[in-house]
Amino acid sequence: MLPKEQLKCEFLLLKIYCCSISSYFALKPHYSTELSRALKKPIWLNKIRKKLIRKLYSQVMWFVRDMRLIFQNHKEIYKDTKFINLGSQLETTFETNFRKIFAIQTISRNSC
Repeated sequence: MLPKEQLKCEFLLLKIYCCSISSYFALKPHYSTELSRALKKPIWLNKIRKKLIRKLYSQVMWFVRDMRLIFQNHKEIYKDTKFINLGSQLETTFETNFRKIFAIQTISRNSC
């Protein structure tokens, strides 16, 4: 990953940490054994932070994949509970800031 991309990923992660609900996603989740088997790859914010610090992401897409995996795992575990909204809120914050920080423009479906 280029140094500029690394900084953008670090800034994006910092913006996520600034959200009050991020503390719920910061530490390793403690799911029951039965629930944790359903997850392909458990991941949490502090683990992503350590990977960023150690420069273990060779491309931005691997960082984004891990971030999105947090939300996918959350949806899988809490699909039928009130806690699903926490993940959805943080996911929206992540996606919005990701587009802004990396200057990704959304294209209207009506434009040709």
